[in-house]
Amino acid sequence: MQCKSCNYTDSRVVETTKNERSNQIVRRRECIKCGLRFTTTEDLRTTGLGPRYTTPPPKQVLEK
Repeated sequence: MQCKSCNYTDSRVVETTKNERSNQIVRRRECIKCGLRFTTTEDLRTTGLGPRYTTPPPKQVLEK
């Protein structure tokens, strides 16, 4: 995440909270360079899709 004060691109996560009602993750971050603390939110979304295969699933071998 980019710092709004000094535009430095490296920060560390100080605290993480998951809000079940709004399906968000709220993170408190601190800029490595200037020490400014800021908050970011991430929306969690589910697609409803099942597992996706990049190759066909393995075929079952039937024993006699």
